[in-house]
Amino acid sequence: MATIEAGSAPKTSQEYINELYEFTGVEGFPVSLQVANDGKLLNISVETEWKTGGTTPVEETSVINENGEKIYTEYAENYEEHSLSNNEIAKVNEYIALNLEDS
Repeated sequence: MATIEAGSAPKTSQEYINELYEFTGVEGFPVSLQVANDGKLLNISVETEWKTGGTTPVEETSVINENGEKIYTEYAENYEEHSLSNNEIAKVNEYIALNLEDS
């Protein structure tokens, strides 16, 4: 059996996100978007300020429950704050203008 293929696959959400990161020169900022089945970008939301990291249990605050399991009552926050610069925000807006499909 032979197969004939033509054209290209529609662009995926991850491809749009990777393009945006490359276009702005910044990776890792939160992006949420919606892509139609035909690969058109329909909606996008970009966080310009975000935190990375997490929490760690504080050993001194642990208690043992009735099952013998250690339960922590306090956690230390270990977050690092990030934000896009004005120039990077302008690049995000430029990317959106070039790629967002009008309704």
